[in-house]
Amino acid sequence: YSSISSLYHLLTHAFFKALLFLGAGSIIHALLDEQDLRKMGGIIRGLPLTYILMLIGSLSLAGFPYLSGFYSKDLILELTYNSYCLISIYWLASITAFLTAFYSFRLIYLSFVSKPNLTRMSAQHLQEADWNFLGPLLGLGAGSILVGYIAQNMVFAPGIRPLPLVPTMVSLAPVIMSVTGILLVFILRPYILRTRHRIYGFLFYAWEFNQIANYYIGSTAWKFGHIVSYRTIDRGILEILGPTGIARFMVDRTKELSNLQSGLLFNYALMILVGAAIALKYLLVN
Repeated sequence: YSSISSLYHLLTHAFFKALLFLGAGSIIHALLDEQDLRKMGGIIRGLPLTYILMLIGSLSLAGFPYLSGFYSKDLILELTYNSYCLISIYWLASITAFLTAFYSFRLIYLSFVSKPNLTRMSAQHLQEADWNFLGPLLGLGAGSILVGYIAQNMVFAPGIRPLPLVPTMVSLAPVIMSVTGILLVFILRPYILRTRHRIYGFLFYAWEFNQIANYYIGSTAWKFGHIVSYRTIDRGILEILGPTGIARFMVDRTKELSNLQSGLLFNYALMILVGAAIALKYLLVN
């Protein structure tokens, strides 16, 4: 039953996740390839249909009641609660549902609802895409609403309804988590605006972790790699034993042989006598 439920969630997940990805592509296309959320805001005026479709995808991803994600996501969480006493995994997954809803609606808020921060050129060209873009989005939007309900009797045996085996609060917890994540986006926004500089500075410097990691760990590793690996081994031992050493050896031997080619008859006669003596000795010994 768990494996079938996973495939059921994979089926529903395909619709609303594809809807979100293609919706993001539609936004980027409408804003002339702009991908920075900080340079968006207020685009609901020019992209109302895209906003509705992105909202449907985000709600379904968050497991909002009676959308496709609600049927499969809650089913998996309930099965997790009942399987092998994995209650801790259930609560971890519920917290994940909260975080999913939070980041999804943060995207919706910053891109569509918040104060406009578009460039002049993006604002002038802001309009819905043609039906080549919107057609697939509408199909995926319909799937994000209906597929979860329709596919129940296709995936599971027709007419079978699972008995309620978990407490009501356990069933409601993922929904409560998701709704809380959605509301926090709007509730925390004024507070974040008031304390943005302090929060931004605190997170930007990351508790000085980056400086510590770069100076004490990264710099030490780089120095070791440069001095030992690069200068001593790569540019040192391997060069002497490898191409540089071989090339130097061949050049030196070539110079020595070149010295014998002096053009003096005496040197040639001496070489002939030495060669003849070596050949004669070899013949006599054998």
